[in-house]
Amino acid sequence: MAPAGACSSRRRPTALGSALLILLVACVLPCCSVYDVLDPEDETTSTFIIEGRLARSDDYGCLILRTTDGAFDIEGLDPDVHLLGARAVLLVREFGATSFRCAPNRVKLVRTLFVIEDFRKTSVTESEIWDAEHGPIPIGDVEVEVGATLTIRPGTDVQIVPGGGLHVRGQLVAEGTADRPVSIRRLFEEPGWRSALEFLSSERLSSLLHAETDAIGMSGAALTAEDLSAPYLLVQDSVLRGGPIDTNVLHAIESSVELSGSDLGYVVASHSTLGLNGSLIGALDVVDAVLSFNGNRLTSSVTMDGACSGAFTHNTFSGWDTSIQIPARGVEVMFAYNNFVGRFIDIFCRPCRATPCVSMAQNWWGTADADSLRTLLWSEAACYEPWLTAPDPLAPGSYWTP
Repeated sequence: MAPAGACSSRRRPTALGSALLILLVACVLPCCSVYDVLDPEDETTSTFIIEGRLARSDDYGCLILRTTDGAFDIEGLDPDVHLLGARAVLLVREFGATSFRCAPNRVKLVRTLFVIEDFRKTSVTESEIWDAEHGPIPIGDVEVEVGATLTIRPGTDVQIVPGGGLHVRGQLVAEGTADRPVSIRRLFEEPGWRSALEFLSSERLSSLLHAETDAIGMSGAALTAEDLSAPYLLVQDSVLRGGPIDTNVLHAIESSVELSGSDLGYVVASHSTLGLNGSLIGALDVVDAVLSFNGNRLTSSVTMDGACSGAFTHNTFSGWDTSIQIPARGVEVMFAYNNFVGRFIDIFCRPCRATPCVSMAQNWWGTADADSLRTLLWSEAACYEPWLTAPDPLAPGSYWTP
């Protein structure tokens, strides 16, 4: 197989070399579909070989090739042959155009050496186990069907190729250990709102323990839960990484989700029951949700809308600029025994009204001085008294001190 990246082809190979190349492809890749193996006699000094995976570009959704040396916009790709997510080795030549719409490097296809669908794309229909002994497991669009159970053992690396995702309608049990976590991740950035991992209309308890998953995309979630009735999705001691700012790391829709001891980014929930305990959370945006937040550290804003209820207790709000937005009606949420230690604290209702709409009593605001507190807590949207005169000892540590 040709090495990743580009290499010059400067000598015309012998007939023996041609036979060896074809034999190598046939022997190394016996179970894969191979298309248009190169006749080396066609090579010229102006061509070079690139190897990577076929993907979609971030801006225009063009079919491109992502390699270890960057992305290539290739004139002449055929979506019927160059299949999304597949590994490809292509003979190309430099392209004279100066406009690079889809990728930084633009080349012209001379010949397809081979295209390989080396990833799983069939559904999980019964009980199935994936483990680290299989090595990295590349997958396309794989569904865990209703009634089926997929178990992923410690140390397993599940790699989602472009255009793929793991969609759970049955049960997923991904339980790693602290030193051998389960990894479910995308190989490359992708545009669109697709999640790396989706739980859809499942009626069985699924769990992630010491697992890592990510979005690595322009948008979309690392994990999406939709229409999950109790029993719910349980996430414990896991890391859900997002892509750029404002990427939804967890998106729950009409679901029951409980997370503990995990590292999250932007959490979005609507018409859901959401319990977060002992986790690191970037920002929270909820609509019509039942909330139970205990012992977390929140580093950004909280936005609530619709009919929300529940309690925030023993949390630390440690963002530089802490903002809590609450609708004027329909919210029955209590904030008590939390530590607010950000330098700027803004609590307000939408739309504004004169009478307070949320109880913020029994919280620590960074100082016990009454005059300083009345200057700090200028918002009329909440009732603050009585306040704590010392930090709550059950809340986690903080990044900032006032």
